[in-house]
Amino acid sequence: MITKCPSAISFRSSPAILLCAVVALCCCSGSPERRGGQCLDMGDFENALTFYSRAVHNQPTSYRARAGLAKAWLQYCCAPENGRRLTPDDWHKAVRYSLFAFRLRQTEDMKDALSMCQFRLARALSASGDSAGALSSAMESIRIRPLKPPFLNYAGILNHKAGKDSVARELFLRAQVLDSTDAVAPFNLGMLHWYKGEFLQAHHYWLRALKIAPRDQNVVYWFAAADVKVRTLK
Repeated sequence: MITKCPSAISFRSSPAILLCAVVALCCCSGSPERRGGQCLDMGDFENALTFYSRAVHNQPTSYRARAGLAKAWLQYCCAPENGRRLTPDDWHKAVRYSLFAFRLRQTEDMKDALSMCQFRLARALSASGDSAGALSSAMESIRIRPLKPPFLNYAGILNHKAGKDSVARELFLRAQVLDSTDAVAPFNLGMLHWYKGEFLQAHHYWLRALKIAPRDQNVVYWFAAADVKVRTLK
């Protein structure tokens, strides 16, 4: 006849096993990946980077660890309070982290992160004087996310600077179709025609931009300049 509760016998006979289970549970709840996520949610990007770096070191093929590291680095770079002057190297690292995660799992989140990193890298390279590198990164950003008007407009500007006006025009037109409430694309199209001496066409696009953004000083200035040119042609 059983005179003691089996669970009580188990508890008293194996305290070491139970202690190990409790320790394992505590370690799991405080894993680097979990702590990295907590820091990321709090906006503590530096510590998020530290914990996610440990998680990647421990589990190199973990998508969650790789994606967490990529997102933490992107947020760290974008945070104005970090007080650092960002360089192309910073954005190259952001692209690399995002690419590693994307190779493990092609999620929409990582597509967004990777395209944003390429866009930011393009801007940083352009500011540093690397026009070819900037154009390459900008085109990669729209290859990944072809329906982002800001990325299309920036890639169009860089193509124009590289003397590829036909490509620039196509990109501006695509941006205009995607967002007809944004004055940037028609403004850029006006600029393309202005530099070619096609003042009537420039006037047409800048009038469209003016209707969208009547208080934008750049739009007002260039529309007025085109208006003067058109009047002299009559």
